[in-house]
Amino acid sequence: MEEFDRQLMMATPVSLGLMVVGIVQILLPRMTLPWRIALTGMGLGLALVGSAKLIEDDRFAYAAVAAGATGLILAVMARRAAWDLGSSRRTGAAVAVLGAVMLGAAVARYETALNDKLDADTEAMTLPGYIPEREPDPELTAHTDRGRTLTLWRPSSRRDTETLRERESRCLSIVRVSPATVRTGEPTEDTNCHGWVFTGGRTNLTNTEVEMILADNGYEPTTRPLPGDLAIYRNGVGITHTAIVRAVEPGQPVVVESKWSWMGVYRHNVDESIYGVDYTYYRSPRANHLVKLQDLSTPIYSGAE
Repeated sequence: MEEFDRQLMMATPVSLGLMVVGIVQILLPRMTLPWRIALTGMGLGLALVGSAKLIEDDRFAYAAVAAGATGLILAVMARRAAWDLGSSRRTGAAVAVLGAVMLGAAVARYETALNDKLDADTEAMTLPGYIPEREPDPELTAHTDRGRTLTLWRPSSRRDTETLRERESRCLSIVRVSPATVRTGEPTEDTNCHGWVFTGGRTNLTNTEVEMILADNGYEPTTRPLPGDLAIYRNGVGITHTAIVRAVEPGQPVVVESKWSWMGVYRHNVDESIYGVDYTYYRSPRANHLVKLQDLSTPIYSGAE
């Protein structure tokens, strides 16, 4: 159960208890103190029992005690000897309104927290297809070995590292990453999986550019991967992800390393990632995977070479 669920369940009995006390004062203002206490206790008991069915938490005991104590104190304060008929009803109305306001505030807070969580979870669940807002990079140009121009992309705006880390953690908790997966690089929107491999982590590339690179830079499919080869993932429609083979051991899963969208860089078994198991290995006679970048100073080392 989420924390905001617990908070609502703990606030509910107190709020309902106040409303019960107030309604009792309004409807039965002439009753004696024993009946006042008895009816109040019954109302509070029903509220507490109902809430107890919804939550299992030690902190619930504090809410129960608070509700019971509040009801009894108000019942004593509203005893017939001290209040006339009008005062009793006015007191009851005030107490009932207080309980309703408290319940309304608790529900409103719950709704806000729930909507925020749903928005965050929706974003996390769409991670494999998530693309940050981007624009063409005016500072870099790139070409394949056959001279075709590649479109390079950079983020239109950047989220701070702390925000990226928090969202990355939430995403990983949802998609249930294998315990064997190890993060080797921090999250950043400056590059994606394709850009990490083919531009040394300098910029972003789309799936279309990867198709051009495979066709123009001498890549051929292979069924016997070696360290340094590529693993290209697809989803039945097109390319979705690029990874570099890091380790090939007899009897062991092939280990690759890749950047997961805007998230960090991960070393993982080839069939244990958020991109599925539809992948093909590719090999090229080139010395590395970097495309021909123009106006580039020193590339950011990513291990892609």
